[in-house]
Amino acid sequence: GAQILNYSGGGYGESFVVAIAIADAYAGSGSGDGSMLIAAAGNDYFKVDKPFPPFPPYAPMFPGCYNYVVGVEATQQNGNMAWFSNFDPTGPIVTNDGYFWNDYNHNYEVKAPGVGIFSTFPNGGYYSLNGTSMATPVVSGAVALLKSILPTASNEVIFARLIQSSSAGVLNVNDLLLKELEPDLYFQQYAISDTSYNGDGDNRADAGETVEIYLSVKNAGGLIDSVWTKLSFGEFEDTTTAQIINNHSYIGSISEYAENSGQFDPFVVHFDENLVND
Repeated sequence: GAQILNYSGGGYGESFVVAIAIADAYAGSGSGDGSMLIAAAGNDYFKVDKPFPPFPPYAPMFPGCYNYVVGVEATQQNGNMAWFSNFDPTGPIVTNDGYFWNDYNHNYEVKAPGVGIFSTFPNGGYYSLNGTSMATPVVSGAVALLKSILPTASNEVIFARLIQSSSAGVLNVNDLLLKELEPDLYFQQYAISDTSYNGDGDNRADAGETVEIYLSVKNAGGLIDSVWTKLSFGEFEDTTTAQIINNHSYIGSISEYAENSGQFDPFVVHFDENLVND
């Protein structure tokens, strides 16, 4: 029933028991609405994306890396990344930028101050601490403020507002509370089907086949209606290799921080039979 769960901790070994439990919490599978999950990215200067090598090592921090958990990196007081913080080379939305990638949709979403944070200790003491565990409660507190203003905001709306209102990835509480969401679309992946036109059903484009292709698109911002995608040859591509039979694919509406695909209205492409197969 908790609206916000703060995880100032984690580990590099994945627990499926934990993954299922917090996925249920996010979805609201128990009593009450779903909980907002906010977790530390870790303090070892590891990256959440491949490749490795080069340095630094690839090691996602669980549960902060999950796509239903807000992963929090640490900054210094001047806003620059803390020297120890784990980080996300591809940023908070995509998981493949052409060089860095991961296969599991792992991301860290936001940065917050995590250096020189004072905290209470037993017997009346105060200590200055460094870590993503110090940055994470800053984000949790900001989300609590947001929920006090927008009590019915969904977890997906909060995800989108955290990302879209940040300044160079760093939490901006004022904009989080006041800035209106705008649509923000990203290509995620494509899929191929070769069963509708007497293909061999191996879900790949072969010489002589007519295939259906559709894209998945992620909206990291506010609700958007009537999304279309279009397929065309690049400037220097050989247009004799294929015939684009249907070059538009209708995706439709995509709600806040959600994905949709054009699988019900795919592109249709016929590949020349004289191509070298595979």
